Amino acid sequence: MRYSGDRFFDETHMYDLRILSELGLTEEDVEAIRAVEGVGEVMPGYYADVFADTPDGDTVVARFHSVPLEQVEEKEPENYLNRLEVVEGRLPVKEDECVISGGSYLTGSSFEVGDTIELSADNEDLEDTFTRTSFKIVGVVKSSNYFSVEREPANIGSGTVSIVAYTGAQNFAYDVYTEVYASVEGTQEMSCFSDEYKDAVQAVSSRIEAVSGALCQKRYDDVKAQTEQQLADARAQLADAQQDYDDGRAVYEGELRSGRMEYEFEIDAVTGTILDWDADWDD
Repeated sequence: MRYSGDRFFDETHMYDLRILSELGLTEEDVEAIRAVEGVGEVMPGYYADVFADTPDGDTVVARFHSVPLEQVEEKEPENYLNRLEVVEGRLPVKEDECVISGGSYLTGSSFEVGDTIELSADNEDLEDTFTRTSFKIVGVVKSSNYFSVEREPANIGSGTVSIVAYTGAQNFAYDVYTEVYASVEGTQEMSCFSDEYKDAVQAVSSRIEAVSGALCQKRYDDVKAQTEQQLADARAQLADAQQDYDDGRAVYEGELRSGRMEYEFEIDAVTGTILDWDADWDD
């Protein structure tokens, strides 16, 4: 079983390391990871847990991962980790398409090939996560990333994932990556269950951790500066709006005062009473 599992991991180019950051990962972060000694292939991507409506009318937690759309065999992209093995149908090639992961642990959904996954209205700020809300299922796949018989934990809803789906990276609205997968050079020849493999991966992991502090601090500083600039812009807009309001009010009050003055003067002219204008208005 270990031999079969290790062979499947190698054939699907399963990652050795998965890098996450609470503030997301930029292209600069990806290049820094790629430059670490011992790092092989690097694949940045996106993922998100969302509520999805099933054809039966239920709402379940769906986990979407990004994949390259150019996955036909003759155009398979370089540095493509966690490759999908088709069980039914085909891989997605259009932006509105997706595939779902099949497995004994994914028992909470009733989706089939040909169905459409509709993202639920129960999701908050969905426009910040996805650029579309429906995905046509064109295939069922096996993934080395999800081989456990246990269901994955989720950070929304019931706390467990009912369905795992893969769609093009273009469908995510994030401006930074949410995850980066990396392989370690030389591990293809090792059994992933061996101490030799664990030591090799740990060595590269330690090197990535060594550079992560500076990268995280820079990302924090960038986000802080961006937020402060947005706050400054908002305050400037508020000040401009307040000035426009004050100017408009001053004009309105001036016109109102002029109108009242003209009105009182005309009445006095009819009665024949001559007023001391300034004194009368002050009263």
